[in-house]
Amino acid sequence: MIEIDIEWRKLQELAVKEFNDLQNIPGIYFVRWSKNGKPEPVPRLRGVDKQGLLYIGRAKKLKMRVKQLWNGINRKGRHTIGKTIIFSKIFELICLDEFEIAWKETESHEEAIGQEWTAIHEYSKKHKEPPPLNLSLRNEMFAILGLAKLGRSLLTYRPNEFVKSIIS
Repeated sequence: MIEIDIEWRKLQELAVKEFNDLQNIPGIYFVRWSKNGKPEPVPRLRGVDKQGLLYIGRAKKLKMRVKQLWNGINRKGRHTIGKTIIFSKIFELICLDEFEIAWKETESHEEAIGQEWTAIHEYSKKHKEPPPLNLSLRNEMFAILGLAKLGRSLLTYRPNEFVKSIIS
């Protein structure tokens, strides 16, 4: 595996800059819990996730989706992560300045979908469950071999180096 340097950014700082460091192009993103720039370990069914990953997502338009993500975390929007944060009162545990994000632009939205699925699948193989805030896995993530629709199967995707570096 090729080790790549992952740049984690505080979501709060991106929000202050109105997410101008992002473009409205396809990509995948990872959200982690971090204190003082270091990932906060998260207990999982199979051990501890030392990366502190909370959520894996994908976007057709990264800037717009990360803004929606921030609004959800900040309890002002409808991103799926926000519903879980509000329901579970995660804001009592994790401060707004402790959410960090890393993202990777992709060539297409289809590639972003495939890499998101692959990342969640790899994480789940390692920890025996998806990231804690990925509670609404879509039905199409569960494929039955031999019955996948042409062009819709996510089984053909392999994790790219960005995904491998974060999950491993």
